[in-house]
Amino acid sequence: MPTSKICTTFAARMVVNNDILIPQIAELLRQGKIVEFTPRGQSMMPTIVGDVDSVVLARPTKLKKRDMVLARVTMQDAECWVLHRIVDVNGEQLTLKGDNNPHATETCTKKDVAGKVIKVHRRSPMHYWWRRVRRFWRCKMLNAKC
Repeated sequence: MPTSKICTTFAARMVVNNDILIPQIAELLRQGKIVEFTPRGQSMMPTIVGDVDSVVLARPTKLKKRDMVLARVTMQDAECWVLHRIVDVNGEQLTLKGDNNPHATETCTKKDVAGKVIKVHRRSPMHYWWRRVRRFWRCKMLNAKC
């Protein structure tokens, strides 16, 4: 089962199963709290390096294209949580995609979004390289204006 790491105020790290951790994070966000955790996986590379970088989440107010969000999606007839980027907004419908997934997308509604990334704490040495290529990557992968 996938797990994620969470940092406590005592700077200790513990591994917690996603099935337990993510609903707890969603509940804290619903209460208006700000949450920081270290996500797992490589779907948001190079923006977020799994098991290394951490993200700070807040309750979403206004959602727009290119925001990174924690959302509940249905994949292969099962519900799961993803931390992905919004690539399209169509009314209440959102299309999400991991930065490291060139073609795969997920869909959800704005109500399925538990939190929005407000800061990424980069702890990976890879980010020296990322600072050099991010403009090119954003133009090509996100079809952003350059």
